Amino acid sequence: MEVMANILSSRNPSHNGIEDVGEGDLHVAGNLVPRVSGAKADCIIAKLGFQYSHRVEAIGFSGGIWLGWKGSIRMEVVRSHPQFILTKVWHMSSTRPFFISFVYANPNRQK
Repeated sequence: MEVMANILSSRNPSHNGIEDVGEGDLHVAGNLVPRVSGAKADCIIAKLGFQYSHRVEAIGFSGGIWLGWKGSIRMEVVRSHPQFILTKVWHMSSTRPFFISFVYANPNRQK
């Protein structure tokens, strides 16, 4: 867990708030329900400054998941689905990977 915390924020892994992360410190980011898709989403993702990205297209105004990560880690998308992205992550200084799931759960139980 400590390795994961160090990857997600190299400045101070003991803090969980995004407000504590300065420019250049965020190595992995996930955005659930971006409500933007297509070329507009690609443009926004490119401006965020991550070397790598993966996204699941939103269906209307429902869902959508964006991931961005820097070259300081290796991230492999294991499975991509409209409601989740499962990733396998290696920190460059470690040979042992761990998994991170980014999950969108629709607040409307009927969908």
